[in-house]
Amino acid sequence: MTPLPRHALLLASLAALFRAERRLFALALLGGTASLLPVLPLGASFNHYGYAWSAWMALCFGAAWPRLSARWRLAIALLAVLAVAHGAMVMRLVHRVGTIQATFSPALAEALSTRPADAPPLRLRPAQPDTRWIFQRLTHQIPHYRGVQIGDRVQLVEDDAPADRVIQPDGQLAPVSP
Repeated sequence: MTPLPRHALLLASLAALFRAERRLFALALLGGTASLLPVLPLGASFNHYGYAWSAWMALCFGAAWPRLSARWRLAIALLAVLAVAHGAMVMRLVHRVGTIQATFSPALAEALSTRPADAPPLRLRPAQPDTRWIFQRLTHQIPHYRGVQIGDRVQLVEDDAPADRVIQPDGQLAPVSP
């Protein structure tokens, strides 16, 4: 048996809104569109607009709840469980990145504090390629950290490029092994 796709849950939940109260359904569509509209002209989407949409839809689903049968409530409850699971995964990821940053940022500042300001950028390579996105964020447009200038003094290099240090999975900076 294949699991029910999340899009099917969303469609079933919207059908529940339509069945409960057509005005709530229209309000959900209009308010949902209004919450997503600001991101459309941007070159990149931003998650907080999706969370605004989710909050709006939760309000609409909550308003419809008393008017729904158990079958329609089940669709909304399953969508809510999916949303809570997503929130828990995001929370876990944010905690993981914060734990890594708590080690990486001080280690980077220490490595740069002894490096001359006119030296070439410190070249860093993540030990695990799947963590590259974390260190791209932790090194991009960071002017300084604890009084140490960062700016363009650090460069994240590709996996096969020469590096001065290797970023360990926990955020520590290790010398490149020959």
